Amino acid sequence: MPAVAVVCVRSGARPAGTLDAVAAADGRGVLVGGDTAAAAEALGATATELWCWEVEGFAPGRWAAPLAEFVAAYDQVVLPGSPDGRDLAPRLAASLGRPLVCGVVEHEPDRLTISAWGGSVMVDV
Repeated sequence: MPAVAVVCVRSGARPAGTLDAVAAADGRGVLVGGDTAAAAEALGATATELWCWEVEGFAPGRWAAPLAEFVAAYDQVVLPGSPDGRDLAPRLAASLGRPLVCGVVEHEPDRLTISAWGGSVMVDV
């Protein structure tokens, strides 16, 4: 399977970058946290397939292994560059046994473009 977005939700609030992450995953996403239903509603037509995992508090260390099992079938896992996304991403990558690529500004099935040196250099990976 191509890609899925994973978004941390706090009390129904989705972080900046959520729409971009879900769009990069062709509308597929997993919302994890509190009041995920409200966050799912706010995504509107951007999301075509959503899974909501309702859990109390923010606990990326506890979430990584169960999320890894759920998203393991996907080739790419996309997270917003929010503080919560940056906290969960390395834990999820370690649980999946996959590399972590940060700062992605362009996403294609066989190519990622990352921003380096404050955006003055773009690198294809």
